[in-house]
Amino acid sequence: MRLLFTLLLISSLTAKAQDAPKSIIKEKGAQTQVTIFHDNGTIAQQGFIKNNKIHGQWVSYDTEGKTTMLGFYRKGKKIGKWVFWSAEGVIEVDYDNNKPKSISRWTDQSQRIVTTDL
Repeated sequence: MRLLFTLLLISSLTAKAQDAPKSIIKEKGAQTQVTIFHDNGTIAQQGFIKNNKIHGQWVSYDTEGKTTMLGFYRKGKKIGKWVFWSAEGVIEVDYDNNKPKSISRWTDQSQRIVTTDL
């Protein structure tokens, strides 16, 4: 009886996991919004595609829903300020036409510890 209950529980959990979408694609005017999910169902990444290239804001999240990366693309190339969050602090990278121009590192107390112009 215990084995039957365990098998039923495992199969129901597996069925629920399979029901969760891995990604959702929605047309929004001239752009396509893409949402990619972690295995636990939380959003992993979300952004836009235009003319078959990543375009506009793109955001990544950890499995708990905390933002880990925020950046912008123009016609598939990284542009402007990108921000990366981690337990060690924050890294800001300024991009111009897909090339990093400067990198700033911040501690978890929001103090800049180093800036490097590239």
